[in-house]
Amino acid sequence: MGDRAVELLIQNTHPQGFTLWFADEQINASSLPAGLPTGLPTGLPTLTTEKDALQIEVITNRINVCQRFQQHGYRVRFSDFEFNNTDNRQYDQIIYRISKEKALVHYLINQSHRLLRPGGRLLLAGCKKEGIKTYIDKTSQLFACTPDIAKHKPHTFCARFIRSETASATYLDDQQYKTSREIASQDGMAFYSKPGVFGWNKIDQGSAFLATVLQDCLQSYDRNLKILDLGCGYGYLAMMMHKLGFKTITATDNNAAAIAACSFNMKKLCIQAKVKADDCAQNIKETFDIIVCNPPFHQGFNIESDLTEKFLRNTHRLLEPSGTAIFVVNNFIPLEKKAQHWFNHIETIARNDSFKLVQLAH
Repeated sequence: MGDRAVELLIQNTHPQGFTLWFADEQINASSLPAGLPTGLPTGLPTLTTEKDALQIEVITNRINVCQRFQQHGYRVRFSDFEFNNTDNRQYDQIIYRISKEKALVHYLINQSHRLLRPGGRLLLAGCKKEGIKTYIDKTSQLFACTPDIAKHKPHTFCARFIRSETASATYLDDQQYKTSREIASQDGMAFYSKPGVFGWNKIDQGSAFLATVLQDCLQSYDRNLKILDLGCGYGYLAMMMHKLGFKTITATDNNAAAIAACSFNMKKLCIQAKVKADDCAQNIKETFDIIVCNPPFHQGFNIESDLTEKFLRNTHRLLEPSGTAIFVVNNFIPLEKKAQHWFNHIETIARNDSFKLVQLAH
């Protein structure tokens, strides 16, 4: 089923002008579905160079979304929504289906105010349960205008704001979205993160549980073995593996904010790790002796059970024949059952009230 907020956003996009599309993980499963071999999905604006026609530039923080847009002929940038080299007031239209994280939504609304020319349009779409009505109210104050609102029954809204020359410059609180900051420390090691990374302002309890057990279960392993932190976030597990003495570490994530934060931590701690943006390591060709993973089961506002399968499938491909993978998941995730298709050895090696650790091998 498609995302009604995205559908409403597309339906209300003006057919002319220079348009910037903010696209995060919410776009992936709805507007640009896999399996369309050619052309653009029905109803999407067409990328064209004809005079006065709609021209779209896409910026996304998800590498898989970037690849999907590229496949359909869009001009697209992959970054943590970087606008350092983007001139003020150059866009006629900005379209945005709101994200899950409030700091990111505030940041992109603020950037829209800066990037739109006077008379330019911001289209903001989302669902009532996601806070769209609150975002509409806040954006109305920033843009100093009353928006036109389209509604898709029962609870989906798309608001159009016009950028005026005299609009307010009192921006929304985005928690200094672009700034890395120390969020925790452990055994004398400081961890830095930023908004936009899942669980960005704390040590994830599941990852901490995994790190505690790793110290014992990997004690006899050769420290020259190759390590992969799959879905690395800001790099906590990669840093823990480095602390255990492992020297050859790769960390990967599909989120540009996570890649930025992980790279920042590796540099800060002088860890010679490879940090790669990739969609669940699908483009990584080398194999690894040890894979550690705290896989996501949310994609934006939605729970995606297929994500666990995706991480297991790629772990099977990336793991050396004699290697071991250790996943940490919530107790209610049936990882052991899902893993039976891919692995011969499946063992739950530890459990607490919230999480379990599952060891996998060929």
